[in-house]
Amino acid sequence: MITLTTLSTQLNDQLFGANLAAVPTASRTEAFRQALGRINAAFAAVYTISGLDGASATTLPDAFSSALLMGASAFVLDFSIRSRFVGYHDTPEVSEKLVEWVEKLKEELRLAMEGIRLREFQESTNTTSFQIPDDSNNYDLALDA
Repeated sequence: MITLTTLSTQLNDQLFGANLAAVPTASRTEAFRQALGRINAAFAAVYTISGLDGASATTLPDAFSSALLMGASAFVLDFSIRSRFVGYHDTPEVSEKLVEWVEKLKEELRLAMEGIRLREFQESTNTTSFQIPDDSNNYDLALDA
């Protein structure tokens, strides 16, 4: 099950390793809150993550976890750049590359949500085709022969 703790561990491993210790836990939590808010807004949903804002259960589908992690990565990395918490971007060149990385992560979040939206739409129709009943449609199938 996805929890705030497991997500924070994944974020730590993915982005910063030991350097993430410089980013306050509250900031990491806020990054997940922001990413979840973006997902909830995009899908008109109220998904929750166990451990975030007092939620005792996770209702976020597993298919959304990578999008959530990308979004949180973008938010926490952006926060660390703006707050200068992470010490390996002291030069302007490195800071510019990190800003580009944040923008790339935000774009990947947008694309991931679009992919999920398209998959959900595709799965919402169980048949390969559908017919709209129309009593006024007097088309003669014999004309096709």
